[in-house]
Amino acid sequence: YRYYKSRQDCRVCVVPVPYYHVTDQNIFGEKVYEGDDFPEDVEAISYETFNLYTHRPDTIVTQCPYDQYSMGIRLSADLYAGELQKFTSHLIYVPWFTTDEIDHSDRAAVAMSDYYILQPGVTMSDIVLVQSPEMREFYIDRLSELCGAQTRPIWERKVQTIEGSVVL
Repeated sequence: YRYYKSRQDCRVCVVPVPYYHVTDQNIFGEKVYEGDDFPEDVEAISYETFNLYTHRPDTIVTQCPYDQYSMGIRLSADLYAGELQKFTSHLIYVPWFTTDEIDHSDRAAVAMSDYYILQPGVTMSDIVLVQSPEMREFYIDRLSELCGAQTRPIWERKVQTIEGSVVL
């Protein structure tokens, strides 16, 4: 944020959006909005006044990969990856969490990774920024395994490390 905010050739808009806890009946429950929790130097714009259709940002960064597949939290359907793709040239997914590096031989960790790797926010994004070169290789290997070896060049192009990103 601060890097792009300091550039004269960029207009940066931070638009925090609410999410909802999902109830046992798989419906929206409590609404959570964290837009007021940002540091004072981050200028957050209300999601209620920001119109994607009007602004059509060059790049949208999202941190929620799950779309309708999360059993814990959910965004409004108009903010799912497939919808965001309609309004931008570059959809970037950055995980909201970090995790321990995954050993390919740890079957439980590999199986658990499907819950955050094989998700629409990852597969539909133009760029996926992960925490390390090792995690990049893990994402590429796992996505190639699940989607077919012929898709490996796609994941090699899409999945990048934050430090090695072409975005910066």
